[in-house]
Amino acid sequence: MKKFDVKIIAIAKDEAAYLSEWVFHHLYFGFTSIDIYLNGTSDNSVELLSSISANFPVSYFNADRIFKKAPESFQTTVYKHAFKKALSNGCDFVLYLDIDEFWTPACFDKNINTFLNQIKHPENSVISFEWATKINEDSPFLRPFQTQNNVLKSDHVKSLVSTKIKVREFHEHNIKSNNSNYLLADSSRFFSPCPRMSLVDSNHVAGPLKEFFILHRLYRSQNEYISLLARGRASQPGKLKTNRNGYIQESTDLARAFSISPLLLHNYLNKYEDFLQTSNVLHLINNARRFIIDRYYNSLIMLSEASIDQPDEVLRLIRGVNTVDIHSLREQIIRRSLGVFPDYSNRKEQLSLTVRQFEALRDVAFSLQRSNIRLSLKILLILKQLRPNGKLINSKIDELESKIKSDKI
Repeated sequence: MKKFDVKIIAIAKDEAAYLSEWVFHHLYFGFTSIDIYLNGTSDNSVELLSSISANFPVSYFNADRIFKKAPESFQTTVYKHAFKKALSNGCDFVLYLDIDEFWTPACFDKNINTFLNQIKHPENSVISFEWATKINEDSPFLRPFQTQNNVLKSDHVKSLVSTKIKVREFHEHNIKSNNSNYLLADSSRFFSPCPRMSLVDSNHVAGPLKEFFILHRLYRSQNEYISLLARGRASQPGKLKTNRNGYIQESTDLARAFSISPLLLHNYLNKYEDFLQTSNVLHLINNARRFIIDRYYNSLIMLSEASIDQPDEVLRLIRGVNTVDIHSLREQIIRRSLGVFPDYSNRKEQLSLTVRQFEALRDVAFSLQRSNIRLSLKILLILKQLRPNGKLINSKIDELESKIKSDKI
């Protein structure tokens, strides 16, 4: 079997709590080396990566200068720079990932070289792996894999690129090149509905998990998700991370599951413990986790402040989160909103909400039905005035009124 030199390129901001498990995972599955570009980092990522790089083929770089020069195209600028560097160092392939993305063989006993040896003429190929978003992480700082793993299929991909290819354009999820062989993980031709080659079509999304995919830990636990919102985006430092639509746990028709042999998982976890001991980073991981917890409380403050002027935006971000702190924040937002239109049942003024505000309030009303059934009902009765014939809202109103009456709440 031919052995390929495959490098992973990643950009990281305040990811120290998760870097060790991510680095270990990809070295375990046969990747040759890892380059991590740090941007706007305020946690102990540098110290942690310094310890890891002393023992493993991991390099890290301060990318703040690149960001200052090209803030609008920072990610693709880093990717272009890293690709040229990998080419000059003799790498065969480059895979671009984020720290919450794990290249994964479903069977858990194959590696990147096994995969590449299955591909005909990989040296002329761009191979895209579909996202499988991890769900049901009910506790903070869980290990990425268990014997049973629940995921949601996604239409996004991340791509492995041969350095033999002449790249015309770099994008966040793929590259554009003339005369390249675009493939998916099952070796089928990749025809994307998106000009940037970042999405698969609906047939692939509706299908089963492929043999190789990207496990995407987009959400992690609810507290970690809220903490992440305070990290912001590279283009908007100091502000909430707004490219999220809430915390998703429920199963849908995109729900899939994969299992890992207990023996294989046991070996994987034992090797990870060896990695931690060799790197001497356990104390650094604990410090990094405290950073995540502290940021959670900072995020609560930011969400509370933002909710005054942007209540519907905050309600969207916290949708699906059911922690005590978020329940309290959600009720504050709703009570404040209800103060603006306290009771329209006997008033001539027309209640007016945007579609986004309406949907945000409806989602909140549904989420409150267990913790505060009367407030939930009050919101729905107000919303009914906008959609008096809405079947979903009327059905829920009947259900709650019946429950209040029967339980004498």
